Amino acid sequence: MAENNPVTVAKHKRAWSLYQTNKLYEAKKIYRQICKKNRRDDGAWSMLGIIEGQLGNYKKAESCLQYANSLNPNNLDALINLGLVLYNRGQAEQALLSFRKALTLHPDHVSTLVLTGNAYASLDELTKAATYYQRALKQDPAQAACLGNLANVLAYQGRTAEAIEKFHQSLQSNPYQPAVYSNLLLALHYSTGYAPEQIFQEHLAWASRYTPGLPVKTTYVNDPLPDRKLRIGYVTSHLRGHSVAYFLEPILAHHDRTLFEIYSYVDLIARDSTTERLSQLAGMV
Repeated sequence: MAENNPVTVAKHKRAWSLYQTNKLYEAKKIYRQICKKNRRDDGAWSMLGIIEGQLGNYKKAESCLQYANSLNPNNLDALINLGLVLYNRGQAEQALLSFRKALTLHPDHVSTLVLTGNAYASLDELTKAATYYQRALKQDPAQAACLGNLANVLAYQGRTAEAIEKFHQSLQSNPYQPAVYSNLLLALHYSTGYAPEQIFQEHLAWASRYTPGLPVKTTYVNDPLPDRKLRIGYVTSHLRGHSVAYFLEPILAHHDRTLFEIYSYVDLIARDSTTERLSQLAGMV
């Protein structure tokens, strides 16, 4: 429980203001001071955990949020963010426990419904995922991210026409969603209602919408000597158990190492056995 003395209240306000302006390290320092002075301030522990999670310090975040929840089982923010941290650590089943507890406190909380759907989707429990997305959309029919996630589930279930409709609805609600539009492009390949030229035009539309103004590099400072090894870098977030990795593995395995230096730049939170195997084929950065 937070203290009501003026100094602590002022510190909470200052830390929250810093957090709101994305000054996470400064906010973190003040919340740590508050927690050190009063170890029963669940609000400060919750915020400290949220910040640690946003900084990628998931173990510290989990510890702080679990402690906040032990102090106050009804701290909705602590429950939701604990679930989010667990989900980001690849522990979807444990995350679901936290999300479901949060939903007992606030059954119609849209973001928690979406996060619960995400966790079920990651476990391939697609029907349950769709149910939670639909519950969220009942509260907020224009929730763009939820529409996009539901569209993904429908696509995974082979309900391509319904998926395409939801992708379009999501983009109508929020046009600036490159990933959602990209998933729409993929879904179009599985539909019998679109000719190749139409799909091509949709790809051009994606580029027109999201890439104007990007600088085009025409001069390079690298060594042009033809006898040196060519360096190839692969950029991906799918160096794990994923279809992209299945296609990429033969390429990595059959590169001529006398001619090429291979690197992979991986945006990945949780590693798996596929990651470990493929990391032997390409240096991970």
